Amino acid sequence: MNTYFEFIIIDDDPLNNLICNTLIKGSCSNCRVTSFTYPQRALLHIKENYQAEGENKIIVLLDINMPLLTGWEVLDELRKAGNNIINRLNIYILSSSVDGRDMEKAHRDPNVVDFISKPLRKDVLNKLLS
Repeated sequence: MNTYFEFIIIDDDPLNNLICNTLIKGSCSNCRVTSFTYPQRALLHIKENYQAEGENKIIVLLDINMPLLTGWEVLDELRKAGNNIINRLNIYILSSSVDGRDMEKAHRDPNVVDFISKPLRKDVLNKLLS
């Protein structure tokens, strides 16, 4: 079975989701992208689809500042969903936040790979894919 990349974008900003979607699909022929403007729908999708082990890499681009559930609350919910799910995800905080505390918190979180400043750029995407 060939390994492919799967992206899940969780951001309440449809424009950011469009930018990410366009950049990823334009740069990666073996990538699948699913984006959510409502974090609750993203959580439901993840819980329903990622219980079992799999070979594909699942990269989550998660915004911090969202009105219904913050990115930190989404992370808490993913942890509660269990190790089967959280261990399949490579979670990146993708945020426009310039608050150093957000960057520190992301770097301290064992379930967050890195903090990425918006907008997603091609050079950063290439690092995620390598």
